[in-house]
Amino acid sequence: MSARPRRERPRRAQLGAPRRRSAALAFAAALAGGACGASSAAEREACPASERHRVAAWGDGERDALRAQFAATAQPHAAATFDRVDTRLRAHLDDWGRAGALACAPEPAVRECLARRAQALDATLAALRELDGETLEFAVDAAAALEPPSSCAGATGALAGARTPALDGHRLAVAQAKALARTGQVWAAVDAAREAAGSIAEASAAATQSSAPEAAAARADLAGAAIDATTLLGGLLADTGDADGALRELEVAEGWATELGDRQRLLAIANARAQVIGLRKGERAAALAITEEAVVRALALGDAGVADLALLRETRGLLFQSGGEIAAAEAELRAAIDLHARPRADGLSTPAADAVMNHLGALLISEGRDDEARELLERTVERYRLDYGERHPVLAMPLNNLGLAHQRQGSYVEAQVALTQALELQEESLGPDHPRLAATLDNLGLVARKLGAFALARESSERALELYSRSLGPDHLRLVAPLSNLGNVARERGDLDLALEHLTRALTIQEREGDDPRALAHALHDLANVHGRRGDLEAAERHFQGALELLEGALGADDPDLKGPLIGLGNVARDRGALDQARARYARALALMRRHFGDEHPEVAVALFNLGNIHKDLGRLDEAERHYRQALAIRERALRPDHPLVIKNLTTLGKLLVARGDPAAAREPLERGLRFADARGEGQAGEPSDAAADGEVEGDADGEVASLRFLLARVLWELEDERPRALELAAAALSGLRSAGPEYAPERRLAERWLSARS
Repeated sequence: MSARPRRERPRRAQLGAPRRRSAALAFAAALAGGACGASSAAEREACPASERHRVAAWGDGERDALRAQFAATAQPHAAATFDRVDTRLRAHLDDWGRAGALACAPEPAVRECLARRAQALDATLAALRELDGETLEFAVDAAAALEPPSSCAGATGALAGARTPALDGHRLAVAQAKALARTGQVWAAVDAAREAAGSIAEASAAATQSSAPEAAAARADLAGAAIDATTLLGGLLADTGDADGALRELEVAEGWATELGDRQRLLAIANARAQVIGLRKGERAAALAITEEAVVRALALGDAGVADLALLRETRGLLFQSGGEIAAAEAELRAAIDLHARPRADGLSTPAADAVMNHLGALLISEGRDDEARELLERTVERYRLDYGERHPVLAMPLNNLGLAHQRQGSYVEAQVALTQALELQEESLGPDHPRLAATLDNLGLVARKLGAFALARESSERALELYSRSLGPDHLRLVAPLSNLGNVARERGDLDLALEHLTRALTIQEREGDDPRALAHALHDLANVHGRRGDLEAAERHFQGALELLEGALGADDPDLKGPLIGLGNVARDRGALDQARARYARALALMRRHFGDEHPEVAVALFNLGNIHKDLGRLDEAERHYRQALAIRERALRPDHPLVIKNLTTLGKLLVARGDPAAAREPLERGLRFADARGEGQAGEPSDAAADGEVEGDADGEVASLRFLLARVLWELEDERPRALELAAAALSGLRSAGPEYAPERRLAERWLSARS
């Protein structure tokens, strides 16, 4: 089920009968008829050439029709997807040519294997002809899932009876349902699988009641088709959220497979049951026990069990991860990747290994192993591009995870690039209102806020919130992240009432619906920042302390997430004048960030800047300058030049140099800061000047820029080389201060007196 498509909305359209008999179906019929029953040497020699000719004849007409069908979806990635599918189908059909001699193999199991794969090819081609714009994205998976016919040479086990057209019809129906699932048409696949399972059950019941000699053989032949139909139906029901219904179907499939003694099908059923029990119902221990026993049986099958073993390892990895057993999860996922990467008989690769790599990348991110995660996910993105093409929407999943890895490393620009690409691909394929966009928008909103792009942050989080609310309801846990981001953006814009509304709602949902102490601590921390901005130091300290205690209790004293509440508590202590206490908290935060992320992470700059403030308050101006310059160097490397924190850092450094009596040295950072502030443009003139969530900066952007202009004006006046420009800057600053908030009233009065004295 981890390899199956995600749940789609219900569809009315069903897979119709193929518009014409394809060569693959003709091949299946030939296998069932006299061609495969040839007994003379001459007939056997003629059979492979005849069948190779039949398959090769599939070429141009089918290919052109399929290309036209892909183009009719009007999706941007349709042409590239067709090229990938065409490449896979051509290689697959070449393998049919190499496997032609198997059509006359004396072993019934070999001929049966070949017939089933011919039916799967026919059903897949029919499903590809039914694609629409949304399900086109699964076309590569559908083509890659075709099993190589040449591997049928190793098929073992005798058939109980003769093949019949009726049995061929049942198996073709199952193959059609599988093809629908592979092309993303989940609800149509559910209906098709249920119909196929019902028809096979009726045929089996009729065979059971019959006293004819061939009835027992017919029932045994039907068992294989029944297993495939019910196993598929169980997996699809699990994908639609019906875990109990899935287990009922899998129990039926297991009964058939046990009766038939089919070891490989029993492995597939065990894997499906483990996923439903462990990942859908949360009974992890029971699921792991199922997979442990199944792994032993898969290993006993040797090469024949490799594919099942890979799926079992993947499932075990996801089960271990869900229980927090990260080392075991990683080992299983890496083993699954190695098994998936083994070459198939036809030489074709499948996207299965790429999907597991994406799982592993997400796991590494959750463990803070960001360098490893980024490297793995970069490879995964490239592999996806090879499998699906440059503009395929399935790239959104690894790009989203790659964006998260960059974000964790503080590479916010790279994170925004990856997340923007993911969003564009999803919007092209699904439109702007599809629920799948919510997670990408959620992540993009956070990164945009880190970069100081607050309009984009607000828009992205509002869209994520709307999509989550529409698909999951108004109180789902997934709403916490966009609500928190919107609350932080509102706080940074100075709209504290709106910030309090968003963040209180986020905390309420987190407390009621969640059980993650880290998430709860983040919610408390964000709310504490608002209380601090409102001047309620007691409430701010209470929330910061609660967040710190939660994190220390759940994660230990060395977790990097402690940085936020430590900085917050340092800010509270500084506001109260307890400078030594503030310095100790900032220093602990700095040590944590350096230990976990190195010296160049933007969050290191937050602690450095705050330590610079403490040294300035204590009159240690040299130490303050050193810390400000270190923070500035990190931010200029990691953030955009016009980032609000870069501008604030330059302004603060300039103020310090002025206070030291060195206006000449102050001019350069102040000029640069003003140039960057102006570069942000009128569209962002009302944006706040603080992109951090730690109370590092207060005030609105208009006031900050006006204050910067006035400071630079006074520096230029003292230097006496640009006094006309100094007066212009001061006049512009006064205009800005008059429209700024009340906290800038003292500086406005100072600017008025300063200009009056020089007019």
